[in-house]
Amino acid sequence: MQNLEPEWILGPEGPIAKQFPDYESRQPQIEMAKAVQNTFEKQRHLFVEAGTGVGKSYAFLIPAIKQAISGKKPVVISTNSLALQEQIYSKDIPDLMRYLNLPNLKVVLRKGRGNYLSLRRLFNAGNLAWANDEYSQLEDIQTWSETSKVGTIQSLNFVPKPSIWSEVQSDQYDCLGKKCPTYKKCFYYKSRTDSEEADIIITNHSLLTLDLLVKTTTEDNTGILPQFTQLIIDEAHTLEDAIRQADTFEWKLGSAAFLSKRAKNKKDNGLLDMLHKMSHLLNGRILDYADQANNHLTNFVKHNEIFFEKDVVDFARNDKAEEPGASVSKRIKPGNLQSENSTNLLLSLAKANIALQAIVSELRPFDREGDEGENLKEVKQALTLMESYSKQCKEIENDLKRTINVKQLEGDMLPDFVSSVDVSIFKKQPVYALTSMPIFVKKIAQNILFSKIPSIILTSATLTVNNQFHFICNNLGAYSERTDTLKLGHVFDYLNQVKMILTPQIPIDPYSNPKERQKYFDQVAAKIEKYVEITQGNAFILCTSNLAMRELHKRSREKLKRLGMNVMCQGEDLTKEQIIHEFKAVKGSVLYAVDSFWQGIDIPGNHLQNIIIPKLPFPPPNPLSEAQEEAYNIWNRGKPRDRQRNVFVERTVPNVAIKLQQGFGRLIRRKTDTGIVVLMDQRLVNKPYGKTLLNSLPECKKLIDDSA
Repeated sequence: MQNLEPEWILGPEGPIAKQFPDYESRQPQIEMAKAVQNTFEKQRHLFVEAGTGVGKSYAFLIPAIKQAISGKKPVVISTNSLALQEQIYSKDIPDLMRYLNLPNLKVVLRKGRGNYLSLRRLFNAGNLAWANDEYSQLEDIQTWSETSKVGTIQSLNFVPKPSIWSEVQSDQYDCLGKKCPTYKKCFYYKSRTDSEEADIIITNHSLLTLDLLVKTTTEDNTGILPQFTQLIIDEAHTLEDAIRQADTFEWKLGSAAFLSKRAKNKKDNGLLDMLHKMSHLLNGRILDYADQANNHLTNFVKHNEIFFEKDVVDFARNDKAEEPGASVSKRIKPGNLQSENSTNLLLSLAKANIALQAIVSELRPFDREGDEGENLKEVKQALTLMESYSKQCKEIENDLKRTINVKQLEGDMLPDFVSSVDVSIFKKQPVYALTSMPIFVKKIAQNILFSKIPSIILTSATLTVNNQFHFICNNLGAYSERTDTLKLGHVFDYLNQVKMILTPQIPIDPYSNPKERQKYFDQVAAKIEKYVEITQGNAFILCTSNLAMRELHKRSREKLKRLGMNVMCQGEDLTKEQIIHEFKAVKGSVLYAVDSFWQGIDIPGNHLQNIIIPKLPFPPPNPLSEAQEEAYNIWNRGKPRDRQRNVFVERTVPNVAIKLQQGFGRLIRRKTDTGIVVLMDQRLVNKPYGKTLLNSLPECKKLIDDSA
């Protein structure tokens, strides 16, 4: 058998070294690869922090390939970002297959179901009424589908209108499975079949967590991905949010109408419309139940509109955002949204569900083994779709009840979910959404991950806080007796490559005092100009809010332009991709940016020599953080002070530390990179937790700027 030992492959005499004359083996990379292989062999769980430059993709891919080749497949690899997913699938693995002479290694990229075309739904869409430009797109999709091998929206040579794609995309609630006439050609099921035969499956955190949640609710443990016992989670610092998002329920003003249209609509292609079209095959009771369901769903839509107009909007109206256009979240507490309107809403859906379930019960006798014929096939297909729709409506009824009828907890009971009304702005108009999300994901992660999957590798450049793994291991519920941790040494010489500048004389942001805040922005802008001029641009100014970004950009833009710098501000004229392209192309660029530029951006070389962070990335108070603090208070009841837990220390500070590491990490991407990081928040020097935050960053030269 071919030698697939990581130490040899990654070493100075290995197959990779032969491809590159200047190859340097990296000890941290070899150490990680050996640890991953050992974890697979001993069926344990491993958290490994590997900073930029270690080469962690190869360090986990080589042991994964070895496991797959030895018959222990599939190995599932999950990333948070699509860019990293694409890099591993399209570059890293093909390169390794070439270096290691493994042309038959089968690798499959799995995407979310909505990315795939449904041929049956495409055929049905052709019978609907469309505008000329829409029909033209539909025809283009039809032509493309006849030659496409994967059938994903990403492989289309144009971006279809959302209204078109929503009618033709694969949908779990509008799927006949093996009963579908296009099953053998189905792109989604072909992808699933390919996954069953794969050595390695590449996916993303959203699909992974959804798959694991589905598997816990099905009797035969069937999910979206095939069964697997070996899992690698890259960008693992985002896993907690991914698990929470997978178990989050969201409901908007238009959600009821969208749900109802699947049953009956103007295009006459709803599920209840379908039953009436085959009335000659069905008994009268089914059609009566269909009419009842339609009436209750119509009422459901009406009551949902009244509920949002009378209750939801009024409830959210009192809370104002810190800045115009920003999102607002207001926590729903017991009794806040319980009213005659909410009662009518829930009651109408409950009645609709009774009628839908009655339809399913009446249709089930048609699903007898051995009975065939075109007419009966139609009824069986109707049963499959009605079962899915009935299940979906019942799930929504339960989720709505939990979200609206928030229970008053008694004694030391801890809440599992937090409900809120979230208000965002779309085309200058407010959009209201009811949301219910898990407060903590520890039990969920234990249930779907650590108690189910024998071997798990969780890796990222930022997993530790103050050089310890306690924060992420505790939040995700890793079992200490089965878990190992490894923090690799840095590949870069941060002491000689980076100077960190602290500015303790800059005041703390007086965000609640508009007049003083203008003075604060003036001081920060002046300091930004000073340090941007030193590096002649080539700088990221990473802000914590859109308002701060715009205010600082507005103050310094003209001066920096006069100095010959190319000044950009996120959210103005260019997309994120265009900003990155221009920043790499134009030397001396300065970018004012917010959240999405704190992580996942790779700009090596002299084009980025300066990271300025005006304010520590503490999140504003929100329903989730409020519910978490409330849970800690319940935990602490009756306990002596030395046994009480502190939500700020255990959750808030570690989250800030991880985010700060991500921002810092944008600067040094290669061994030849140099630059400065300017941290303009005096709390790093004046507050006890400042030491924890600074200790979480790579060790580098620190300078104090005591000027105001």
